[in-house]
Amino acid sequence: MGHNIYREQFYSLRQPAWHNLGFVSQMEEDAITVSERLQIPQIYTAPIQTVDGLVIPGHKAIIGKVGDEETPFSVVSDGYQEMTHFDFIRAWDQSTKHTPVETMGLLGKGDTLFITTKLPGFDIKGVEHANYLMAYNPLTGKNSACMRQTPTRVVCQNTLNASVATAVREYKCHHLSKQASQMHTWISETWDTMQTMTQIMVESLTVLADVRITDFQSKVALEQVYSDQERPVDANPTMMAQWEKYNASQSRHRDAIFGLFDGEGSGSEYDDVKGTAYGLFNSVVEYEQHGRKFSRAQSFMFGAGERRVQKAFDVSLALVGR
Repeated sequence: MGHNIYREQFYSLRQPAWHNLGFVSQMEEDAITVSERLQIPQIYTAPIQTVDGLVIPGHKAIIGKVGDEETPFSVVSDGYQEMTHFDFIRAWDQSTKHTPVETMGLLGKGDTLFITTKLPGFDIKGVEHANYLMAYNPLTGKNSACMRQTPTRVVCQNTLNASVATAVREYKCHHLSKQASQMHTWISETWDTMQTMTQIMVESLTVLADVRITDFQSKVALEQVYSDQERPVDANPTMMAQWEKYNASQSRHRDAIFGLFDGEGSGSEYDDVKGTAYGLFNSVVEYEQHGRKFSRAQSFMFGAGERRVQKAFDVSLALVGR
């Protein structure tokens, strides 16, 4: 299912999520208290053995345990230092000074924990914007622990993906012994940084909203974000077909985003958004968040979609001379 919530283990403050899973609280609670409502797996590692009982050197398995049920999460090298979900929650609570949790949940097989809390909101040209700090701790063996500032209230795998597309600032911590041992420091420093970054973010978006751009400028900007490939030299028919297919898809992306910018996008009818560099950036974010289909959520979270949004922000700032 799209939400990918593990065993319906989800907590939300005051408002239910679209999937209507888990528990909705009317009282503000910190992360440790919320975690007591959820079946957070205990995390441990074990040697990897062949069917003949031989231990495979240099690797170990990450296993999650709920009650008597054990679930293998991933196989990692011996240099991998897992940050358990309980350790992550305790460090989060201490670092955020027990700030109330907005949402908390587990994804996949229980291998990925996510938490969100509210940061101070802000106003761009009279339009109110929400502001959240989201953190997640994946024990998949592939990805780093991460904290990001985003306007998206994360309630499931889909909105976790969307938070990438709308992320303003992101910090990662690798599951390596040196960094994992400093997890509390990493969360504390990131929390403090996010508090001060909101004003910088507001100033940047306000600048974009102050500058109107022409249709020609918007199309040139989109060509920088969704660039065509150069025609291959001495290419065989297969290579030419791939080149034509790729460029045709880039053209479709640009056309769809220009349509959002030209009045089809959410909020594009407002005078303070329509025809501005801010409106162009919003159109890219909306398209990446809702207009594209991704076969793998992890690919989207750490792949081309994230890079395109960052590129769009840089290109939009370039339009206003920043």
